[in-house]
Amino acid sequence: MDYLKVKDNESLYRHVDSNAIVNKNFNDYEKYKNEKERKLKELNRINDLENQVNEIKSDLTDIKDLLTQISSKLI
Repeated sequence: MDYLKVKDNESLYRHVDSNAIVNKNFNDYEKYKNEKERKLKELNRINDLENQVNEIKSDLTDIKDLLTQISSKLI
């Protein structure tokens, strides 16, 4: 396979047949994969927190309804 060096970049090469840009720097690729994984974990953490907040809101609504029922029976 033939590659041509991309101007002004040390690790990028253009594949002659497909015109695809290829990064031959393994460290950059590892950094990209690690960053992607970190962002995915963060997104999952945020989704979990949103679910927990929604559950707490639902529980609080249930508690409020129960307190309202109890209070109406006491009056």
